[in-house]
Amino acid sequence: MALNKIFAGIAILACAAAAQAAPVSLSATLALSDRLHLGQNKAVQLNVNSLLAGLGVGSAAITSGTLTVRGDSSGVFGYAGFNSSGYQQTGSSQRNVRVCFPFLGCSNRSVTDTVNTADVTHNYLDAIADTMRVRAGNSVASDSADWHDSYADFGNPQQDMTLGTSLTGYNVYRHRSRDRNSGYSGELSISLALDSLALGDLSSDGLLGLNIWSSLGHFDLSSVRLDFTVEKSGGAANEIPLPGSLLLAGLGLAALGGARRRSGA
Repeated sequence: MALNKIFAGIAILACAAAAQAAPVSLSATLALSDRLHLGQNKAVQLNVNSLLAGLGVGSAAITSGTLTVRGDSSGVFGYAGFNSSGYQQTGSSQRNVRVCFPFLGCSNRSVTDTVNTADVTHNYLDAIADTMRVRAGNSVASDSADWHDSYADFGNPQQDMTLGTSLTGYNVYRHRSRDRNSGYSGELSISLALDSLALGDLSSDGLLGLNIWSSLGHFDLSSVRLDFTVEKSGGAANEIPLPGSLLLAGLGLAALGGARRRSGA
């Protein structure tokens, strides 16, 4: 029974020695506030050495990483004309009037007043699909702004003119307006896995260089984030005996136990 307990303890320690490294996920984020126009470039360097030092590992322990670059494309809209529905009757009312003619006398008459409204849409357009590009190592990725189409609410009607008379009926003409913005705008986001060149750059000294530029239009940079993995040792080598040493120690204990049993016999 004692011998079985000895070997069970040796097996547990051997497993602990074999599992000395485990992956650990870390992330570093750099806030940016640059506006890049067509052809402009932003060089960025990420430094993760303080994170590595806090974990007690060096940059050589980095095994993989993914970059995420974010920006925002704000539309620059130019006036592109308007559309009108034309006047459509949107209301009417009847009233009685008394009409008098010389020598003919007077009579009552029913007349109709109308309201006619035209819906006018003023169009504003941004036809440039702002495009952000990122290079890290030998890899390049890009993202372009999405197309959006939005309408504002119609404003209060504005009167244009009134035709007719009290005896024949009034025809009121008016219009109401709204704006329509059509174009490319919104969030830009690029995710880029580190290739061998970028990973080698990062693992050599804990620094990663990348370039961001506009290949079309303009945008505002907001952040760069690096998510990366390191292999962290589970303990120093001198804290846990090597499996071979454990086995020799176990055999010695087993032999000692056998010798004691023989002596007792």
